[in-house]
Amino acid sequence: MTKQNWIGVAGGVVMVALVAWWFGLFGGGVDPVVAAIEAQRDEMFRSGQPPTEAQRDAFRQQMQSLTDAQRHQLFDRGRGFMQQRMQQEFTNFFALSPAEQRKKLDAQVNQIIAMRKSGQGDSRGPGGRGDRFANMSQAQRDEHRKRRLDMIDPKSRAQMAEYRQMLNERLQARGQAPMEGPGFPMGFGRPPGRG
Repeated sequence: MTKQNWIGVAGGVVMVALVAWWFGLFGGGVDPVVAAIEAQRDEMFRSGQPPTEAQRDAFRQQMQSLTDAQRHQLFDRGRGFMQQRMQQEFTNFFALSPAEQRKKLDAQVNQIIAMRKSGQGDSRGPGGRGDRFANMSQAQRDEHRKRRLDMIDPKSRAQMAEYRQMLNERLQARGQAPMEGPGFPMGFGRPPGRG
């Protein structure tokens, strides 16, 4: 091989390495704070039991201390984990007998009523749920919702819709307003039967 060929090969290798680095293919790009929170999340769910209130509070506090970039990285990296958990929760819920489903729904309704009474649940600010969408236009909010739905497989979307309808029927039977808006089935980020 001539010197000119070696230079061309070396240049090609450097170019491939730069492109791989640009697309994050070398790994190691996980923020250490994000990695620590992921480890905490994994530990919370390892037992298969719902996290305790103390665990949820500690996790919430850590989430509040994240920068926007860290929060985005955590959500992007955790999307598959959360979708798997959500799908498993729905599968478990819909495998229950109608009486057991009703019991789980009633437990969720009790949580919703308690949250509403304490002022924690179903809060709405200028942009919808709290202030999460406050700085977005309606078109941006719609696009955000569409992207979220596109990430969820059709079976899960159908189960979410059915669960939400069942939950709203139980809320109305208890004299409560139904859940509104685009939030995860009950708007509080908890899968069915949690609690």
